[in-house]
Order: sequence, then C-alpha cells, then structure tokens
Amino acid sequence: MKYVLILITSFTMLKGCSQETTAENPLMIRYEASSRGYFYSVSVDPNSIMINNDRGGSGRLEKATTKNEWEELLVILKEISLENLDDMDTPTEKRAADRAAMATLEIKYPRKSYISNTFDHGNPPATVRTLVDKLLQMAETVERQ
Repeated sequence: MKYVLILITSFTMLKGCSQETTAENPLMIRYEASSRGYFYSVSVDPNSIMINNDRGGSGRLEKATTKNEWEELLVILKEISLENLDDMDTPTEKRAADRAAMATLEIKYPRKSYISNTFDHGNPPATVRTLVDKLLQMAETVERQ
C-alpha cells in the first residue's frame, strides 16, 4: 500500500511539473527581424507594446497594452505547440541568400523561454503566422500614434 501511495504521489508531482510552463501565462512575446542593414523588434507584455527599429535602442516606441490585446495573444498562443517552436518547417529560404531579413519568435515564461528557428521576415511558418500577424498589427498601432 505504501508503494502504491508513493507511486501515485510521484506520478502526480511529475505530471504537474510537466504542465507547469503551459499553465502559466507568458511574461513576454517578442518578434525580431534583422539583416545586415535592417533591424525590427516587437515586444509585447501584459503592460506594453514596444517596437524598436535600431539595434542600439534609439528608435524605440512604446504604448500600453490593453487587456483585450493581451488576451487575444494568449488565445492565439494556446493553438501553438511551443515544444516544437524550434523545429518548424519554413515555407521559404530567402534569408539564406540575404534576400529577406531573418526573423525569430520568442515566448518567455517565468521558468522557460521558447525560441523559434529562423524564418523569412514577411513569410512566417503557418504554425505561427496568426501570432506574427497579430504582433505586427499591434506594432502598427504603436507606429501610428
């Protein structure tokens, strides 16, 4: 009986730890595109949307994130397999010949970060297209202010 109780307790603890990251909300979502002469970054957290057009940080613009905007991102994020983010198939390879900026997507949780493999700016993989499009749409609202 003692062994059964230990086994059940161990299984419950292990199961809880494996889902720990996905049960928490992310701290930040970042999309970044760059090439030799180009840099563009969009970072969104529950409090702000920040865009940066300069590696040094001088081209930074910021705006408050609304509760609806953040919740929309969380809904979209639930449809993405974060464990496979670094193993997505990319539709094009223009970044390899410097014909497109290379882009990455990062999702930071309190205990773990997920970073995608690189893909062409403007042509994200289908698995993250909705999220990237939403981030870029939110960035446009910051640029227009």
